[in-house]
Amino acid sequence: MITDSGILVSQGVPASATINDLPNEVTDNTITLKWDEPQNNGRVITQYTVYQRIVTDGKPGEWIKLTTITDVSVRQLQVELKKGEVNEFVVTATNEFGESLIEDGKITRVKAIGGKFYIKLNCLFVNEIPELLSLKRR
Repeated sequence: MITDSGILVSQGVPASATINDLPNEVTDNTITLKWDEPQNNGRVITQYTVYQRIVTDGKPGEWIKLTTITDVSVRQLQVELKKGEVNEFVVTATNEFGESLIEDGKITRVKAIGGKFYIKLNCLFVNEIPELLSLKRR
């Protein structure tokens, strides 16, 4: 399309979104994916689609659609992770020309390494081993 000022404007599907500030490894069992609005290529973005795939032994699995977000002012999603899994995420955008491609440069990888764990001890004979246990009353 050429504008009134004679500038050629490319029209087509939007670019994939860039996921912001996601670490390579996380200790929590949830993460929040956040992204910026990508280049729309001349048409309004009408929805975002978030995809996830599991990487096993260095081999990426199939993409699974996690959700489609039609309120385009929402550009974040909380995702649950399983300890030990390597996950890849990508966010596509859709306008009237269609959905963006899954671009290699926009895929983000994160490994859930697990977090803190707590051990609850129930002990009947605390007085016999005071040097090993320090108990606090709640």
